[in-house]
Amino acid sequence: MMLTHKNSSIIALGSNLSDPCAQLQQAIDYLNESSSVIVTDASSIYANPPIGEPNQPVFYNAVVSLKTSFSAPKLLQYCQAIEKQQKRVKTIHWGPRTIDLDIISFNKINQDNIDLTLPHPEAHKRRFVLEPMMEILGPDFELNGKKLNNHIISLDKHAPKLSKVNTALHIGDKFC
Repeated sequence: MMLTHKNSSIIALGSNLSDPCAQLQQAIDYLNESSSVIVTDASSIYANPPIGEPNQPVFYNAVVSLKTSFSAPKLLQYCQAIEKQQKRVKTIHWGPRTIDLDIISFNKINQDNIDLTLPHPEAHKRRFVLEPMMEILGPDFELNGKKLNNHIISLDKHAPKLSKVNTALHIGDKFC
């Protein structure tokens, strides 16, 4: 049976434990292991200070775009299984983690239920999501009806700047 990957999604990845750049790459590899997912692009890796609890290591973040035959709830389950496989432990809100996978957008739909809110309710406030998204999707991509570039301009001028890390992510044999 031929799967049709008709759904488009944007996923943000973050890590600050156990070789974070390798954790990000491992998550991309796990996403691609399913025949129901095709990762189509990956941003650079960005380093940024942690949100919330300041006494933790720097976070490393990236964004991937993908096509999938999964529904949004099924993609969420798959992302949570990857987090579990990479030994993510949730002890502190905004605390340190081996990996975090957040569905930012799914077919540009709006949905708010107990399990999944789309688009991600905090994405437009997070430079570490917006800048990597803009890198792979361009400044005119819209999130919550507003262009990415305009979201970035709206961020607090005192919000920490990101720095690109000189580690390339890859999708199979393709380096991004």
